[in-house]
Amino acid sequence: MNAESSDQTGGGPHPVAVYEPYGLQRLGVRLWARMFADLGTYRGLLARLFLRDLTARYRRSWLGYVWAVLPQLVVVFAFWTLSSLRGLEALRRTPYHYVAYALWGMGVWQLFAGCYRAGADALSAGGALVTKINFPKEMLVFAAMGQPLFDFLIRLVPVVIVFARLRIVPCWTALLLPLAILPVVLLAAGLAMIMAIVNTIARDLGDLFGMALGFGVAAAPVLYGPPQQWPLALVNIVNPVSPVLIASHDLILSGTLSSPATYAMAWLFAVLVFGVGWRFFRLAMPRVAERF
Repeated sequence: MNAESSDQTGGGPHPVAVYEPYGLQRLGVRLWARMFADLGTYRGLLARLFLRDLTARYRRSWLGYVWAVLPQLVVVFAFWTLSSLRGLEALRRTPYHYVAYALWGMGVWQLFAGCYRAGADALSAGGALVTKINFPKEMLVFAAMGQPLFDFLIRLVPVVIVFARLRIVPCWTALLLPLAILPVVLLAAGLAMIMAIVNTIARDLGDLFGMALGFGVAAAPVLYGPPQQWPLALVNIVNPVSPVLIASHDLILSGTLSSPATYAMAWLFAVLVFGVGWRFFRLAMPRVAERF
């Protein structure tokens, strides 16, 4: 809460921040208004943090920004090799050419995993910013997620080239893909804010969840088409990333969602996790700040 006090030297009133126990809890639903207002107030800081992280990533490397494209080129070569090997017909049963299908699916999965990992480590990487500067600390999480988003945009270049090389003409509904894959970003942000707090208390729990992401790529239609037989088909319903991937492929291929109800549930789940994670982060941050 804020109060005003007069300067002892005769100056005018100065705003003074007064921190009270359980002050944020007393705001109730008004806390949401403050949280969204802070996004607008600190948008300049958010942009500067993102640019700082982006430039620092490539400043001390020989190849510089080439590293943003080189891993994706390696992935293209790997998928093209897999598509030509014999004995992998079951793996290649995808709605359209395997290379294009797997390349797009891997890009979306890397977006989800990258946003989560970067956001979950944002507090520990924040250093003195966490304790010495007064600002909403979720800005560190959002700024850290900017780098995976930037990488995803870079990965779109090889995707477009591969689609053009294979003469795959996406449906006009592919223009809706940025909105269609938004749930994976919201889901990653919510999970990242929860795990960023957990990492300050028990780092091994955060590492354990991060290891699970390595198996998640096998539990989603990233490198293979969605299974139609039970119980394997259940995986693509329980896994919240799978409906988003399937919907994105539908928008590319046909323009009609094959499972609109499941996709709607994925949207609702992602928004719920994002909201719970953000509020949990804002309420818990004052309590864990002393650990830094």
